[in-house]
Amino acid sequence: MPRIAFAYAQTDYEGLVKSAAWVEVRGASHNMSEYMGNEEANEATRIYCKNGSDKPANLSIGLLKGDSNYQHYEPIGLWTDVESRSDILAHFMPKVSAYVTCDYKVNEMLRSQVETKAIWTQNLNEVDDVTEWKLVEDHTTGHLSIERTRI
Repeated sequence: MPRIAFAYAQTDYEGLVKSAAWVEVRGASHNMSEYMGNEEANEATRIYCKNGSDKPANLSIGLLKGDSNYQHYEPIGLWTDVESRSDILAHFMPKVSAYVTCDYKVNEMLRSQVETKAIWTQNLNEVDDVTEWKLVEDHTTGHLSIERTRI
């Protein structure tokens, strides 16, 4: 199961993370490093990370996959030039949205708000563990929508 991690990130000329040294975010019951922790012990959806270096740094949040022998970090968010001794706060709202647009490439990281309206948004806390969805086109209007299918 993927775990959340923060990382000091090195980026390429397009601003994509090419390498990172990461630290796994752990719950309040574990010893956390001096530079990482929960904002409140009973609030697992808000976590922060401090740039503990003497210089501005690129900090990333992502998913850590694998076991103790092999781990792979996949960034999902990036803050650039975070000032020395400054914090970043990540607040997780478990929602997913679907957009129809030609403005992005496959797997391209979104750097700003998508400029088209979402065709579908779902709070993941309200979804069963196993669900199926389908993309539906209205052939009369060309309108696209996402509908839940029966399993």
